[in-house]
Amino acid sequence: MEGPTEFFSARLTNKDRKRTLVEEVLEGEKSTQRFKNKYKEIQEAKTSGKKAHYKKMKALRRGNKS
Repeated sequence: MEGPTEFFSARLTNKDRKRTLVEEVLEGEKSTQRFKNKYKEIQEAKTSGKKAHYKKMKALRRGNKS
């Protein structure tokens, strides 16, 4: 619920309002894809120098010898 001082700046339009807060959050996520992008960044960082990196390099070496 917005306060009276935030009438124009933080107010949702009737079109953007949903029945519950959860529906509003999920709709916002669909439009921004923020969580999906963040998850992708984290996964890339986690696998950058570990087993996945080793397997990729190994596959490149095998491909170059053939």
